[in-house]
Amino acid sequence: MQAIEVVLQQKPRMRTIQVGSSFFDYPTGREKDLGGGVQVWNGTFVSIRPTQWKMMLNVDTSATSFYKGQPVLDFMCEFLGLRDYPRRLNKFQRETFAKEIKAIKVETTYMKRKQRASGLSFKSARDERSIAKEKYDVSLRYPDLPCVKIGQRSFIPLELCQVVHGQKKQRKLTGAKTQQMIRYTTIPAPDRMQKIVELIRKFHYEGDPYCRDFGISVSNKW
Repeated sequence: MQAIEVVLQQKPRMRTIQVGSSFFDYPTGREKDLGGGVQVWNGTFVSIRPTQWKMMLNVDTSATSFYKGQPVLDFMCEFLGLRDYPRRLNKFQRETFAKEIKAIKVETTYMKRKQRASGLSFKSARDERSIAKEKYDVSLRYPDLPCVKIGQRSFIPLELCQVVHGQKKQRKLTGAKTQQMIRYTTIPAPDRMQKIVELIRKFHYEGDPYCRDFGISVSNKW
């Protein structure tokens, strides 16, 4: 069953973002915001189930929360509920945002390198030694804000980082965001059925080269 599932998931895996057995298209700009730098994405759940007579393909709609791809400064303001970029963060703001950004993958704007954040610096970008300042001589507009911490020794000013898109939010949503997500994703049963039919057609298993190579066929009857 696992081998068949791997074959059936190979084609969507190559062109979408996989989360478990669900597949999500790359952002198009139509994603719904949940606030705090988080969006809800709609995807497709694909798995197989054994029945008494044959293997059945299980396709359904799915939804989960992703971090929005945007400058880290914008993410910080959304998460902390700030209208404008602050000159500096107080202790509570720094500690709160440091917990949220930990393990999020960021991309530096000056060298296009993707790295996973491990928190925030205690010192400001003005006082912290960073590659951007020492090697690339980048001038900063917000030198009193902290840096994104990479590993244990690398520091990158907040304004020089982007949140890499396509990252699932790891921590649980708050109750309000969960309710909002349910409102965005709940659709009437007939509409859901029509959506599932469209998803099956979109996967186009009859033309899937991996299924063909392994002698697997999927009936278009249900």
